[in-house]
Amino acid sequence: MPGRDDREVRLGQIADLMTAVGQDEARHRMNAAWSDWQTRRTKDNRPYSRTNFGWIDYAITGESVAQKERAVQHNHDGSLNV
Repeated sequence: MPGRDDREVRLGQIADLMTAVGQDEARHRMNAAWSDWQTRRTKDNRPYSRTNFGWIDYAITGESVAQKERAVQHNHDGSLNV
C-alpha cells in the first residue's frame, strides 16, 4: 500500500508528541495545526492537500503555518529573510 511507511512514521511521531507534552496538549496542537492547514492555499490558489501529513510537523513543533508565514521577513532589497 503506497504511503504506509509514512503513516507509520507519523503515528510514531504523534505518539512521541503525546509522551512529550501529554495527551491534552498534543490534541490541542494537532487540532490547531489541522484547522490552520485547512485554511491555507498554495501559490496557485489551490487548498493545501488534506492527505498531506505536513500539518503534523506544525503540531509537533508547536508552530502553526500562519506563525511560520509571519516569521518570514523582507529585507530592504526585497529579498526574504527567513
